[in-house]
Amino acid sequence: MLCSDFEAGITKAVLDIVPVIKERLPEINRFIDEQEFLSDVRKTFYKTVLAARYHFLLEPTWKMCAGRNFSQSARERLENGIPYTEALFEQDYQNI
Repeated sequence: MLCSDFEAGITKAVLDIVPVIKERLPEINRFIDEQEFLSDVRKTFYKTVLAARYHFLLEPTWKMCAGRNFSQSARERLENGIPYTEALFEQDYQNI
């Protein structure tokens, strides 16, 4: 849905917020590091998950939206009410 342009508001939100998240990732990482109640392993885990989500989800979605290179298959699924299955996710992931 994020890169389908099915809802213009979602596309605008992606274009607006992803650059802010990118800019603030160092600040978010510092915030995590400052949490004394978290172990070093947990801090590393949280920072790794956030970086991976940015790199594999948000950044490609932003690039697709910014380039107006929307996923036609995602739009068709949404318009036709077809559920997004694990198999479809794997197929989409291979096309990133």
